[in-house]
Amino acid sequence: MQGAQVTAQLMDRSVLRMVKRLERYCPTEIPVKVILKDRAALYGDTDRKHDHYRVTVEAGVSYVIPLPCGDLHSQKDTLVHEWAHCVAWKADHSELQDHGTAWGLAYATCYRVVIED
Repeated sequence: MQGAQVTAQLMDRSVLRMVKRLERYCPTEIPVKVILKDRAALYGDTDRKHDHYRVTVEAGVSYVIPLPCGDLHSQKDTLVHEWAHCVAWKADHSELQDHGTAWGLAYATCYRVVIED
């Protein structure tokens, strides 16, 4: 896997450190892009929780993980959750089960990597 692309100019250093650790210890089959997205700009809805910050696949060449602007805890929580999807999913998307066993194991690994930072 090549390095994750990150919108670093607005991202907290601890989040950038998390991305580097996840890259190293929780590799994915295709590259990951981590971006900051303003909830209102994306959805026009500031009352919803961050459940709509879902990883997407960009033309089959990279995963895109949007992080909420602002709250650092939400950014970290979203990053670990969505990175686990990237780890669990196969590049051909033959295993796109949302929160199955593969995702649970990947989430536990990603969480541990982040906690030990």
